[in-house]
Order: sequence, then structure tokens, then C-alpha cells
Amino acid sequence: MFSNLIRIVAGVVLSITPALADNVVYKNKLILSDLNNSAFESQEVFWQPSLWGMSRYVGAIPTYGINDALRYKDTNALFYSTRFTDLGVELTSDELSRFDFSIGTRHNEVSYSQALNEELSVTLGLVDAAEGAQALLGGEYKFVQKPRAVSALSIKLTGLNLETSWRKIQLDSSERFETLWQVGTATKDDAFSGSIGRRWFDVLPNAHLSSSINVTPKTSNLSTQLEHNSLYMGFIVDPQKTDSIQLYFGLTHNFGNTQTSFAFGNSTKFLQSSLGSLRKANLPNLWRDQILITE
Repeated sequence: MFSNLIRIVAGVVLSITPALADNVVYKNKLILSDLNNSAFESQEVFWQPSLWGMSRYVGAIPTYGINDALRYKDTNALFYSTRFTDLGVELTSDELSRFDFSIGTRHNEVSYSQALNEELSVTLGLVDAAEGAQALLGGEYKFVQKPRAVSALSIKLTGLNLETSWRKIQLDSSERFETLWQVGTATKDDAFSGSIGRRWFDVLPNAHLSSSINVTPKTSNLSTQLEHNSLYMGFIVDPQKTDSIQLYFGLTHNFGNTQTSFAFGNSTKFLQSSLGSLRKANLPNLWRDQILITE
């Protein structure tokens, strides 16, 4: 039985690999009316959506369906006739950038991150804390652990404080939840930190629930966060100080290839990373945004 399963999986991979090698794969936005005649010489057009530097599925769109979609000015039926194949999480070469603005009781921070390639990004910023204003310099290296996990190694220098961290996000095979891990060190106060969390998808329509336990040698706390589209809000509670609950909220907004994030309160960036956009359940949203009849 196990050997039969291996042959089936291998057959699916081998059947799509030559097709991808011999045909153009359209990345992200695909304007159906702009396809030239050569695209219709084959039976399928390949489309691979990506979102913020990551992709997972490739869709084989039947050309006969494209003709119908152009005729009736509607792509809904075309989506259901498209054959999607899971290639596992992949990093893409999108030239992405990100602005982060954070206002909290402990410090304020503004930073700008720029992707250099699929794996590497650099960060510049400014932190205003009790010690005064200090420059921030950092970098991050991402790598994929097939089929549904991404890890990142990061380093950040703020004044004389050097922070290093490793984090991992693992999307469950059921796609109902994902698990997050992070460990880090800092030269300031010889600090060590560890976090583990979980995000449950669609606990309410278009809403996800996240929770994490965060531990340092001196403190521990529990974070819980509710997310709806680009908005999120949550609270942090110390089990030893249950009368002291810290509330926070934030939002993100995309401007082309630049993502802007605003956070108010002592929110944790640990819960702001996710692979939820790579779920199969999100393919209809990517289709509506990226498969267009005309520009």
C-alpha cells in the first residue's frame, strides 16, 4: 500500500514537472485578454500565485475555459475547471519592502525592511526607549522546510544590544491551524527568550485566533490575539499578575509590493507571521485578485 502511494505521488509530480518546464508559468497577476495566440496552442496555461515572497500552488488553466471566460466576461467557472497542484511552500523573488510603526509603553519603533532576494532581507530603523533614541540595523535569512514550513534566522543591533533569533512556522496538513516557535538571545542583561504559539484559522468568518506562551529567565506571559482581514487586537497577561492585562491592536495595509504595519501597545511581532495565505482555502481570494479579464 505504501509503495502504491509513493508511485501515485511521484506520478503527479512527474506529470506536471515537464509541463512547467516546457511552458511559460505566469506569476501573480494574469490578464486573460492580454494572452497572445501562442498561449492557446497548448491545452493549459500555468499560473503560480505568490503573496509576500512565498508561493505554494500552481494552477493549470484550460485554454478552452479561457475562451469562455473572455466571451462571458466571468472567471468563476474557469476557477473550478482549473487543476491545482501543491508544490510545497516556495520562496519567490518578489522585490518586497515593509514599513513598521510601533507605539508602546516601553518603546517606540519605526523600521524599514527590504528584500534583497528570495532568502535575504535587511532592516534599518530607529528605536526610542528609556535609553534614548538609537539606530536599528538588522538582517534576516529565510529557508523552506518542505512541504509546509518556513524558518528564519535574524539578527538585530540596537545601540549596544545585539539580538539573535530563530523562528519557525509549520502549517498543519489539515490547514486548520499552524504552529509557531521562536528562541532568541540578547546581549542586554544576558537575556534568553522562548515562545511557542498556535493560530487557528476561520474560528469565525474571515477571523483567526492566535495564542502563545512567551518565557524569559525573569518573566513569562500569555498572548492571545484575534485577527480579521488586515486588523488585529489582543492582550498579554502575566500569570503572576492577573490584575495587569496589556491590550494592543494594529493593522496592516498593502501598497503594491510595500506592506505597512501600525501597532499600538506592547504587541509581540512573534504572532504577526503566518502561512495562512498559502492555504488552499485562500486560492479563491488570490484568483479574484490576480486573474482578470482586462487590466
